[in-house]
Amino acid sequence: MTHGSFYPAEDLPSLLDCLKKAILKRGLPARVYCDNGAIYGSRQFARIMAELGIHHISARPYASEGKGKIERFWQVVASSFVPELTARRAETIEELNVLFGAWLEQGYHHWVNRETGETPAARFARGVADIRLADPLRLAEVFLWQEPRDADRTGRVSLQGNHYEIDPRLAGRKVNLRFDPFDLATVQVWADGRRFDDARVHELVREHDQRVKPRPGSPVALPATGLSYLDLLLRKHEAEARTALGRVAFRHARQGEEDKTDV
Repeated sequence: MTHGSFYPAEDLPSLLDCLKKAILKRGLPARVYCDNGAIYGSRQFARIMAELGIHHISARPYASEGKGKIERFWQVVASSFVPELTARRAETIEELNVLFGAWLEQGYHHWVNRETGETPAARFARGVADIRLADPLRLAEVFLWQEPRDADRTGRVSLQGNHYEIDPRLAGRKVNLRFDPFDLATVQVWADGRRFDDARVHELVREHDQRVKPRPGSPVALPATGLSYLDLLLRKHEAEARTALGRVAFRHARQGEEDKTDV
């Protein structure tokens, strides 16, 4: 499982957020196989696939056998992860995802698969040399949403009910706005393949795209009972993260940056 999270809705912002995190964690896939949901046919999803050089394959309608593996995975989640929430209550969706991530990385990925005879972690590690790593900065740019707009004669544009001022040279011209749907306070402005200064907020009535669903404060409210297996996995997951972070030579990285600056 390259990445998995719980979201308030099965919508486009959730899909793209999950996909971006999966790529950052495990690299760029050669192909992405999807069902025929409307979000997989969106303009934003198609553009991202094209820019990253990923081949998008759609499942044949009513061909349930093509989705058997993912359906089986969610059965395991329902039978193995969800019951553990009775012993370890999650107060927010963020906390729920922290627990789910620990269950994935410390539990599920180390269970032997009956078909392959290997754990998912071991099987993935055998192909690590073939992974195409993504540049995080480029990935952030690619995953920005894009919307065309016509700037008015005063050099203003609107987006999701918000109003922005842009470079006066773009007054009366067509521009392309690029933005993170979770943060409409920052909007890039492009025209004729060139990036101009970011749009300046004139009136901000909406902080995020209207297609972004608000996160509920308490998605899970089950009684806590005794020892929590999820807490044990979470402690192990956090310990491994601290160990991995300790291997990163930040001092050397900073020195490298200073050397570049000196040159």
